[in-house]
Amino acid sequence: MSLHLLLLLFPFTSPYIHRVQPDYATISKTCNLWRNYDDIQDSWDSVLSIILHYAEGQDVFGNLDQQMSQMAMWAIFASPLLMSNDLWNIPEDSREILQNPEVIAVNQDKLGVQGKLVSSSTTSHPHSPKETTLYVFAKPLSTGSVAVALLNTDDQGTPRNMTVSLQEAGLKVTSARVRDLFELKDIGVFNSKVTLSVNPSGGVRLLLLTPVSP
Repeated sequence: MSLHLLLLLFPFTSPYIHRVQPDYATISKTCNLWRNYDDIQDSWDSVLSIILHYAEGQDVFGNLDQQMSQMAMWAIFASPLLMSNDLWNIPEDSREILQNPEVIAVNQDKLGVQGKLVSSSTTSHPHSPKETTLYVFAKPLSTGSVAVALLNTDDQGTPRNMTVSLQEAGLKVTSARVRDLFELKDIGVFNSKVTLSVNPSGGVRLLLLTPVSP
């Protein structure tokens, strides 16, 4: 009878607070699950800071758009889907986000590859000094498809058109069938690139791009 241990590692406290570099080679022999950033708080700023930490490193709260953004990015990052609230007493809309089978499938894909930031662009408004950034993340899947998240951090109140090329997403084809994973519906076949409108203030479009044979 073998004993399997699930060890949790919290390296954030070592390199970032205590300035001690963990021995990752030794830890990797027994550690099955780890985290490497600060505690998440009940705020969009906290969620966004974690998303940007992984974007720059490359290795239920708020409105529904922000809830979908958190679920989408945790799926793209292949992060453990852990909830610390009372799941018996959450709004139905929030429950549907958490139980979305196609988003969970992205998170649980057997390839086990963490998605990465593939492009970003900074925008500004004529009546505001604040600059905001549009982010595009991509995660390859074991099926040959790619999951793509278009994240709009603009808080000025208007949707933005966001574009990802098939090449940026990691596909070596000229056409791909696109499915919206939160809407649970096919959008159509796109050639060369995909451009869609994304809501502001943490809005997201989580897409499945499937290569189309010529």
